[in-house]
Amino acid sequence: MKNRVYFMMVFAFCVSGYSATITVDDDGPADFNTIQAAINSAMDGDIVIVEDGLYKGTGNRNMAVSKSIMLKSKNGPSQCIIDCQSAINCFAFQIKYCDPIIEGFTIIRCSEKNVSEAISIVGSSCIIRNCIFTDNASCVYCWDTSGTYPVIINCTFYGNAAGLGGGAVGMRTNIHEAGYLTVANSIFWGNEPNDIDFDFHMCKSGPHPGMHVEFSMLQSTWQNRPSLSYENCSYEQYPEFADPLNRDFHLKSQMGRWDVIGRRWVKDNITSLGIDFGDENDDFTNELWPHGRRINAGAYGNTSEASLSVVSISNPSDIDIDDKVTLDDFSLFSMNWESINTPNRNDFNRDNAVDILDLIYFSQNWLAHNIDPYIILSKSEYIVDEPISVSLNSMAGNQYDWVGICEQGASIEPWDGVMIQWCYSDGTKTGSSGIINNVIQFDGMKAGNYEVRVFFDNQYEIKNRVLFTVK
Repeated sequence: MKNRVYFMMVFAFCVSGYSATITVDDDGPADFNTIQAAINSAMDGDIVIVEDGLYKGTGNRNMAVSKSIMLKSKNGPSQCIIDCQSAINCFAFQIKYCDPIIEGFTIIRCSEKNVSEAISIVGSSCIIRNCIFTDNASCVYCWDTSGTYPVIINCTFYGNAAGLGGGAVGMRTNIHEAGYLTVANSIFWGNEPNDIDFDFHMCKSGPHPGMHVEFSMLQSTWQNRPSLSYENCSYEQYPEFADPLNRDFHLKSQMGRWDVIGRRWVKDNITSLGIDFGDENDDFTNELWPHGRRINAGAYGNTSEASLSVVSISNPSDIDIDDKVTLDDFSLFSMNWESINTPNRNDFNRDNAVDILDLIYFSQNWLAHNIDPYIILSKSEYIVDEPISVSLNSMAGNQYDWVGICEQGASIEPWDGVMIQWCYSDGTKTGSSGIINNVIQFDGMKAGNYEVRVFFDNQYEIKNRVLFTVK
């Protein structure tokens, strides 16, 4: 979580100064019909909201940003696309010496290979979040980080082709003053020639600028090198996009992912590793239940279109996520009564309508308090046949609550053969009522990717899980 404090500082600074909201719509009533015109009109602290649509041509590419504004799409990257039409020497945004937030866009066909990047950052502590980059040359590059701390968070980079030695995201500078680029909760796949490109200047006093990648999924296996570090990342594990060839980068889920075209939730036969993969300290509360109380990686993390977790932590009727179901939750539920055709946390049965069935479900959980078990593994990577120690948060032993190990992404259905090893919460196959065993020792495993799952009441609803690898 190196230097993530700067993300919060920039965000707080920008939000506190908002003074006006400016709208953009290329095909309807709005303040402006091009994004650049709205940017030119804005002042520091303003919000520019871009309506759904396909934005291209003059005024919607080669856009200069020189003000600390929030520029965001109204309904997220699925609905708002900036098409640079493969123009020569083209970029989507060039950010210079200001600290904007750019949020919720899909950026495509920006420039030709080995020419320029989709977003160029110069002397900025900007934030790029919840964006999709596909079919571009390079995507986001920082050229001058002198004393600045730009952040790229919850973005998806797929099928981009930078020039020789380049990457989807990069940082190049000869400035001696320290700066830092952080990439977090993001997904990289199918990018050429690299996911990450980093070039630092070395002088007598050592390397100065730095770059940190954390809680992200990358196709390439990278090793740390001076001033470039990776933490809590996964490598070479396909993120299971819904339909990347048609630019649908929602993550597959056995519990449900949002289908933008059909305007409905659909279930897959596999669950992406990117679900519940982001930084456990980041805000997840815009994700619908079941959310695992942890943000997803990729462009839909902490949005209502985030794919659903297979972990049933918390309570679906706890709408304000304060660990209890009270009148505050009922008030929020009532405000959404009869809402239809939108991802809505009050639509408990996911039938795209908040109706009497959801009210019944809500009432069944009235005044319920959450019981969320926690799992701690001694480490995240084991060697073949090494015993696996699993610590639980003082779960009293009985013949109902149990713990098991299965392959990563295994079925959530109660079929025989899913769990490779299992025992009750007291560490036995029989269960001893009231006996607490804080540490359960499982036998070592062969090489592979696995997960530990916790269940209550002899059921198969996953109450928590932790991933680990055996090499």
